[in-house]
Amino acid sequence: MQKTSQLTPNPVIALLQDGNALVRRIAEVSGESISVVRDRIAQENAWPGSAISRDLEQRKVVPYQWSDGMAAYYAQSNAGLYEAVIWNRSLVKSGLRRWISERLDSMGSGIRVLCIGDGMGFDGTTFAAAGHAVTSFEVSESARRFAEGVSRDFDLAVRFSTDLADLPTGGFDAVVCLDVLEHLQNPSLTVNEIARLLTDDGLAYINAPFWLVGPFHKTHLASNMELCRQGSGFYEAAGLYVVGGRWFWDPVVLSKKGERGTPVLMEIAHFFLRVLSTIPFLTSLVIFVGYSLRRPFCRLGFRGFS
Repeated sequence: MQKTSQLTPNPVIALLQDGNALVRRIAEVSGESISVVRDRIAQENAWPGSAISRDLEQRKVVPYQWSDGMAAYYAQSNAGLYEAVIWNRSLVKSGLRRWISERLDSMGSGIRVLCIGDGMGFDGTTFAAAGHAVTSFEVSESARRFAEGVSRDFDLAVRFSTDLADLPTGGFDAVVCLDVLEHLQNPSLTVNEIARLLTDDGLAYINAPFWLVGPFHKTHLASNMELCRQGSGFYEAAGLYVVGGRWFWDPVVLSKKGERGTPVLMEIAHFFLRVLSTIPFLTSLVIFVGYSLRRPFCRLGFRGFS
């Protein structure tokens, strides 16, 4: 029998492909005009990360460091909407989302999934459209309103949370946490919560590019680069063990019932990431080359923002 996600086109993916619909929805939650949203998206599409850079400068927030100003940015700013929509339309993120979706489907239908740092909700609503019971956690008010609107308009049963502490211990079969930990003042607290929230047989899917600190990612904290060098030990401290994932840990799959040690190919790839985390110049060069290559690919296969 075919899976639900294979029988019916996913409406969230269709939304991601419709630039004009995205513009209208962002205008609704941000309070900005259609023309302003189009201009800001065009600028972000030309050079990802520019919206956040400008916002941090206006707020006089020091990049790469945690502060009260950085915390206020996450709670109040609309700039992240523009970075998030470009990133979620990219082939890189689309492939990551699809990879996780396939593995969630293989775990069974209607599994309980928690998405931590779900942003505009493209991941959580995609999993919900595939028939899973999704809880979405996000601190950004504007991003959460966007996700709530998508969930409501497509009649998807997504529960929204603003406090992980309110969620039940052992309440989830899978926890998805993508591109979140590298932003946090104390990522280990969130990893401990992930371990608490997972069932004993559950799986965590985490993508945390701690090494990715540079001019295009000014909200990634320099203090977290050390965690890249810790590798699997960072997660083992919380009782989570690497049981799989993609080569470059994008994502890594963790379980409470795994064993110490990392698959050989993933360990080899992680050595390269550790090198990047120790040589800031090399990291910036890799990011620059990656974005130079990525920019045209961000638009492949998608209708534009005309």
